[in-house]
Amino acid sequence: MGLGATLAVCLALFGVPGPAGPRPDPPAPPSGQGLLCTAEWVARLDQPISTSSSFGQFTSGGETGVITCQGTLRGHSVTGPGTYGESGAFGPGPAGGADCTNGAGAGDFTATIPTDTGPQHVDGILSFYWAGATGVVFDGRFPAAFRLSPGAGDCVREPARELHFEVGGILFVDGGS
Repeated sequence: MGLGATLAVCLALFGVPGPAGPRPDPPAPPSGQGLLCTAEWVARLDQPISTSSSFGQFTSGGETGVITCQGTLRGHSVTGPGTYGESGAFGPGPAGGADCTNGAGAGDFTATIPTDTGPQHVDGILSFYWAGATGVVFDGRFPAAFRLSPGAGDCVREPARELHFEVGGILFVDGGS
């Protein structure tokens, strides 16, 4: 998906309501400079996801993924791909606990993006939900649309112990949470 199409999908999905209360205090709405970015990483699950309901923790194990952004970051030109990572909890989605067909979660992310004056660090919180193989990050500094697929395990015959995420959205580096 091109960045223009990614932006259109993300903007269309921002109005979709999320599951009730994945965080006690909702983050501030994003504001300030926004960069079009894509990211890809694998999240390891402490409780596998299958066809039955599950709750647990996830982590990428630090900034083990890749983030690619276009434009300027805090006034400096982005010069190439950077690193990205997430950790947090997953569980209830619109139809119950997390499973292969739906779920939700909340967590923290960190990214390091190279610029013409050196690496810039961005971090924040996010909340997300999925239905099938697609989902939306609906708050925090990186509102986005994503695709996910099982890693270790296929989620049907064998529970998935990893999820592969492909994300496209707008990374806000000023304001928000």
